[in-house]
Amino acid sequence: MTTAREIRYKQAGEKRNVKVDASEKLDSSARLTGAPVVAEGGGSDLTIADEAVNSAEMTVNGDTVAANKGYKFSVSGGTAGKTYELKITCSTNDSVAQNFEDYVTIGILETQR
Repeated sequence: MTTAREIRYKQAGEKRNVKVDASEKLDSSARLTGAPVVAEGGGSDLTIADEAVNSAEMTVNGDTVAANKGYKFSVSGGTAGKTYELKITCSTNDSVAQNFEDYVTIGILETQR
């Protein structure tokens, strides 16, 4: 199991984009294919949308991620003070296709006034 490097935080009312670098898991010639599946573990508080493999270079935590070597999606909703683990699954274009799993933790901040 691979977990993204940090917990991402958002307010319950925000819709935020999430990007994940999967390049360290892939062989140099391998590429992610199809749409990744992003699932909330143990509930349905979050709305997850726009799941895709990056079709162009993107930056994740200051690192450049080559096309087809990462995932991106948006997340909204959640309950303030709660933490959610999201499971991402995706396949590769290898001659014998591989299936990868990654995990992202999303924390919902308490409302500040």
